[in-house]
Amino acid sequence: MEPTTIHPFEKAGLGRAPFRLVFVEERRGPIRYVDPKTGIEMTCGSPGQPMGSCAYCATGIATCCGILSADGKRFIVGSDCVRKTGQASLIENTEREVRKLKKATTAARIGRTRELLQDGNAEGAVARDALAAMPHPNARLAELGKSELDYARWILGHAGAAGGTKIARKVEKLLAGAAERDARDERYEAEVDGIAAARDDERAHGRD
Repeated sequence: MEPTTIHPFEKAGLGRAPFRLVFVEERRGPIRYVDPKTGIEMTCGSPGQPMGSCAYCATGIATCCGILSADGKRFIVGSDCVRKTGQASLIENTEREVRKLKKATTAARIGRTRELLQDGNAEGAVARDALAAMPHPNARLAELGKSELDYARWILGHAGAAGGTKIARKVEKLLAGAAERDARDERYEAEVDGIAAARDDERAHGRD
């Protein structure tokens, strides 16, 4: 008699087989949420950072697959771990939904980049200024005074998903770098203020 094969998720204590897919979603930073105690809007995670966690391998994941076990347990795993299960129906459904998600996510990412590069969009000003200072990658157009901002806008309006994604990635890096510099400046200013406050405190105690 052949031994019974135990489903990897069941063996890991995630519930009883068979398992089915409930949803697929992407979780990347930054994620905005409202602190329930203070009511203040907070931001968590750096741009592009995977914000999910796989219940099977404990790895950080961006593509989160919600799974339901036969005994009603719900958990989230990555699509790579779904492929390791050998459960054909679960793998097929997950891969189909992941493809749909990636297509929709790419379209939204490119659309968002178009918005950021529009004149008047305050959030994208740093990226626009940086691109406007770079020459157009085509030498002839660069000689005519065209910039990489002109190139990026053309690509976003005429090229496919691959070209649009490349521009989106560049814009995101420019904005992330600006955000990091702002955070560094804020930390420096806080340190300077702290040193100044400490000196004032020392002088006050000295006079006492």
